[in-house]
Amino acid sequence: MEKKKASIARQNRTFRLSKSELQKLAEGAKAAGMSESEYVRHLILHGGVDIVISVTGKTS
Repeated sequence: MEKKKASIARQNRTFRLSKSELQKLAEGAKAAGMSESEYVRHLILHGGVDIVISVTGKTS
Protein backbone atom coordinates (compact mmCIF):
# COMPACT_ATOMS: atom_id res chain seq x y z
CA MET A 1 0.00 0.00 0.00
CA GLU A 2 1.40 3.39 -1.04
CA LYS A 3 1.44 6.27 1.46
CA LYS A 4 -0.13 9.54 0.35
CA LYS A 5 2.12 12.56 0.51
CA ALA A 6 0.87 15.44 2.62
CA SER A 7 -0.14 18.36 0.49
CA ILE A 8 2.31 21.23 0.72
CA ALA A 9 -0.35 23.59 -0.58
CA ARG A 10 -2.21 25.54 2.04
CA GLN A 11 -2.93 23.77 5.28
CA ASN A 12 -5.14 25.42 7.85
CA ARG A 13 -3.70 26.56 11.14
CA THR A 14 -5.50 27.98 14.14
CA PHE A 15 -4.03 30.38 16.65
CA ARG A 16 -5.56 32.39 19.44
CA LEU A 17 -5.11 36.11 19.96
CA SER A 18 -5.97 38.35 22.86
CA LYS A 19 -8.29 41.30 22.22
CA SER A 20 -5.34 43.68 21.98
CA GLU A 21 -3.44 41.35 19.63
CA LEU A 22 -6.52 40.98 17.44
CA GLN A 23 -6.91 44.76 17.34
CA LYS A 24 -3.25 45.18 16.32
CA LEU A 25 -3.72 42.56 13.59
CA ALA A 26 -6.83 44.30 12.23
CA GLU A 27 -5.19 47.74 12.34
CA GLY A 28 -1.97 46.51 10.74
CA ALA A 29 -3.78 44.70 7.94
CA LYS A 30 -5.97 47.73 7.24
CA ALA A 31 -2.98 50.09 7.19
CA ALA A 32 -1.15 47.77 4.80
CA GLY A 33 -4.20 47.42 2.56
CA MET A 34 -4.30 43.66 3.05
CA SER A 35 -6.71 41.10 4.44
CA GLU A 36 -5.73 39.76 7.86
CA SER A 37 -4.70 36.45 6.26
CA GLU A 38 -2.53 38.17 3.65
CA TYR A 39 -0.99 40.33 6.37
CA VAL A 40 -0.07 37.35 8.55
CA ARG A 41 1.39 35.48 5.56
CA HIS A 42 3.45 38.54 4.61
CA LEU A 43 4.76 38.90 8.17
CA ILE A 44 5.77 35.23 8.25
CA LEU A 45 7.42 35.18 4.83
CA HIS A 46 9.05 38.60 4.86
CA GLY A 47 9.51 39.38 8.54
CA GLY A 48 7.59 42.63 8.46
CA VAL A 49 5.33 44.96 6.57
CA ASP A 50 6.22 48.55 5.80
CA ILE A 51 3.36 50.77 6.89
CA VAL A 52 3.07 54.35 8.02
CA ILE A 53 0.84 55.07 11.01
CA SER A 54 -0.08 58.63 11.74
CA VAL A 55 -1.06 59.57 15.30
CA THR A 56 -3.07 62.73 15.69
CA GLY A 57 -4.94 64.48 18.45
CA LYS A 58 -2.15 64.38 21.03
CA THR A 59 -0.05 67.37 21.93
CA SER A 60 2.90 67.61 24.23
